[in-house]
Amino acid sequence: MPTLSKSNIRCSGRRRSAAMRRAATVGKLETLRTIAHDARNVVTALELCCDLLAEPGVLAEGQETFAGELRMVASTGAALIGQLASLAASDASREMAPVVSAPIDDLAEAVRQLERPLAALAGPQIHFEMECLSCRRGVRLSHEDLTRVLVNLTHNAAEAMPQGGRIRVTVQQGEGGSFLDIAMPARTALLCVHDSGPGIPREWAGKIFDAGFTTKKRNAANRGLGLSIVRRLAEAAGGTVRVVAVPGGGARFEVELPLIHSIEAKSGFMADFQERANLEC
Repeated sequence: MPTLSKSNIRCSGRRRSAAMRRAATVGKLETLRTIAHDARNVVTALELCCDLLAEPGVLAEGQETFAGELRMVASTGAALIGQLASLAASDASREMAPVVSAPIDDLAEAVRQLERPLAALAGPQIHFEMECLSCRRGVRLSHEDLTRVLVNLTHNAAEAMPQGGRIRVTVQQGEGGSFLDIAMPARTALLCVHDSGPGIPREWAGKIFDAGFTTKKRNAANRGLGLSIVRRLAEAAGGTVRVVAVPGGGARFEVELPLIHSIEAKSGFMADFQERANLEC
């Protein structure tokens, strides 16, 4: 049986260490790519808000210049995002401290707070609507990650309808009973984003959540990340994401999240029939 010299052992150890460093660098680079992708989407929403503010009669007389100044800030922010991503990627071996965010206490209320920014992100050619059943339950998802999920799904839906269309966002109970029924509580919440676009071909259904999969040719290097980010965030919160075939066309993405706590109710049943019914999404 051959024996290993000390020099061979040292070389083998160095190779393993180098492989581990390369793997860590690749992981950090992928994290930086996803953060830059989502940050660009947020800046896009800000630019759309600037366009809305620039419409005649929106701002009071003498304040119209604020819209142009905000757009300049948004454009500068987009440029800085690109520069920071490049600089950080070149120094990806540096340790990054994890950021821990608090989970959401009330999913429905957290989604409602995003209605206006999401409508602005969708754009004026899209009819955007939202309906959320009173949830009063928490999920293992931070407000920042919920924003990333909805920004990505809304942005993808709007891009699929360049000539205009409809986006509907809903929150309702998933498995179990009602959000507000102690005797039959819902175990999960269902967050849906439904658009009236061309829909998802059946052969793509198993691929669209893979990182890098895209049907868009423009700026292909920055494409194919949005839905993989949604899946990663949903799974990190203990949930799932799926695309559902919709009769009559369009695409519906369903993010199902386990509920982790509730506001204490004073009676055994607090929900009326409407709260227990499923929403059309």
